[in-house]
This record gives sequence, structure tokens and C-alpha cells, in this order.
Amino acid sequence: MNRSQPHPFTPLRTAVAALLVAGSPAAFAAEPHDHATPPAQGESDTDADTAPEPYVAEANLPEGFPAPGPAHTVSLKHYPTYRVAIAQGRNAFWRLFGHIQRADIPMTAPVTMANEHADASDDHLDAGDAPVLDRNDMTMGFLYPAAHVGDLGPDDDDDSVTVRDVPPMNVLSYGFFGDPHPTRLAQAREAIEAAHETEHADLTFAGPWRLLGYNGPSVPADRRYYEVQRPVTPKPAEVAGQSEPDPPAEAAEPGPDAS
Repeated sequence: MNRSQPHPFTPLRTAVAALLVAGSPAAFAAEPHDHATPPAQGESDTDADTAPEPYVAEANLPEGFPAPGPAHTVSLKHYPTYRVAIAQGRNAFWRLFGHIQRADIPMTAPVTMANEHADASDDHLDAGDAPVLDRNDMTMGFLYPAAHVGDLGPDDDDDSVTVRDVPPMNVLSYGFFGDPHPTRLAQAREAIEAAHETEHADLTFAGPWRLLGYNGPSVPADRRYYEVQRPVTPKPAEVAGQSEPDPPAEAAEPGPDAS
């Protein structure tokens, strides 16, 4: 392997270890490892397009993907159509890694994790104490570098891996540094829900929560970058309080006595 290139495991191993490989919920009970101090309210240590330094880019983003960040705030992002290989279960990483090796697909970042079968209308998605991710129904995705690369459908050698295209979407996103501990995920969720109720009240949630992981174990734990996201779509005009005005009444025809 060319030493100038990131190791193919690098962008993924942390997310796998934290969310799939851990043998019990106790792995999530430890205190977060993040020792960085988030910026104070109203302050920013980033521009509008990137996560704050020292964000470490370890692999290329898929074609057309927005840059990671900003951290510690909610932003509205657009994603183009992208191609992704998905698998479910605690050994999803190894099956996906075998797939991209067989298909000669280069590694990208981020890795996606989501509840594949959750529906946007499910009550549990909006329950205040519901987790962002249900480990019993979680899929992992390896993103292809471009939507035209590779073939769609099940892997010929492992039908538990499927390649599909994801249509364009808008999301509300909250980025943070450190391990994806449940407390940190809940904080990200709360920030997104609060922003949805205020500056993004014209949008409605349109899909399940997902977690994007950008870094692996070669990056110190408190600098590994993640984003919690949820898809959104515009509310219908009448729901958003922007109903169309009634058409103007037709002017009455002048009566026979009108001068």
C-alpha cells in the first residue's frame, strides 16, 4: 500500500468499535473522552463550510458531498444522489470491507449508520427518551466515490451486502468531536429538535436519524468528528403558516343606476 494514502480501515474503525463491535451496552456507559471545550454561545471557531481545526480529513468525500461542519451548531445541508453499500449487524464492517475489496471500490468518508426500517412517522422517533440509533436495527453504509461507480443490487458473493442509490436529500445536521456516546448523541438530537422548532420551523422531518463518522483510531479520541443528522423537507404551505391568499373577489358589475 502507498504510505501516502490513508489506511483503508482508518475512517471506519472507531465508528464500528463504538457502535457495532462492542459486546454490551456497558461499552456506552463510560464517560465521554472529549476534552475539547465547545465554543461559547454566539462564538464560532469555524467558517461556514468546514469543521473547526484540528479536523483531520483521512479520506475523500463522495462526489458532491458537503464538507463536514460546522461543529457545535445546527446547519441545513444538501446531499446529492449518492451510491452506498449497506449491511446490517455487528459484523457489517467486515462484510462491507470485503465487498469494496472485491469490487475494487476506494474507501471514502464518512461512514453512515442509521435505522434502516424506521419510518419518519414512527412515534418512537419523536419520543424524548428514544435513542438516536437503535443498535438492534442499525445498518452501516460505505459510500461509493460517485453515483456512477460500480453496480447496483446485491453483492454476488455476499447477498447480505446491497448497493443502492440514495436520492437527493436535505438534512438538519449537528457536528461534534469525541466518541459517539449516548449522552453526546442525545445533546445533538436536542439541538436539532430545538432548531427545527425555531429557525427551521418551515421544514418537517422526513426520515430516521443517522450518524456520520469521519475519523478512525489514528486520530486522538477527542478530535474524531461525527455528525448527527435527520432528513427534512419543506412543509406544505398551509402547514407552515404560508397558505396562499384567497383570490380577490370579483368586482361587482355596475348597476343600472350607476353614474
